[in-house]
Amino acid sequence: MPRPSQNQQGGNPATQEFMAELIFGAARAGALTVEVFLHRNFGSGYVGCGMLGFVLLWLFSQFYQPQHTAALFWFALAYGVFWLVALINVWIRRWRGEYTVLWCYSGRPHLCRLLPNWREVNVKQVEALLAMGVGYAVCWVNRPLGHYLLLASTFVLLRAYSFASHLRHRAVELNDSVLQEQIVAERFREMQESRVI
Repeated sequence: MPRPSQNQQGGNPATQEFMAELIFGAARAGALTVEVFLHRNFGSGYVGCGMLGFVLLWLFSQFYQPQHTAALFWFALAYGVFWLVALINVWIRRWRGEYTVLWCYSGRPHLCRLLPNWREVNVKQVEALLAMGVGYAVCWVNRPLGHYLLLASTFVLLRAYSFASHLRHRAVELNDSVLQEQIVAERFREMQESRVI
């Protein structure tokens, strides 16, 4: 029986990878439209997708009548200012030769100043929930902006949760590696002692 071709199994892998990157990039850009107000000291790779945030805001506004999207326009304008400040900050750090943050770092929350003893990943999850609450409250005043804030805050929450899960997974892997090395070292000592005897 002939094996199904790769196209029959699920399509072109390059196309699938491109679509996955496009979806991931759109979600990151959506999160960035909220995070520029909440964070500082972004990684240069993270703020690089900022133009896509304007595209998302424009696409989102197409679902509403033009007379109701003025608040989205002003939000996009404020986002542009904060995004430009973040870009300038990245350029200044690069010009000074300061590479102190990860390339794709989503920034340090301003909320960390109020919660100094909390881990940053937990603060990011809390601020995402707070941003969702703000979005829900804004829905009562302006539905398009409120709905957008809910969507973008959901992206922020998903990103914060996935990053926390990734850190935990890496920490577990590192712990397992340390334990394995300890077992190997113990076995090596036993072998050395048996040779001496």
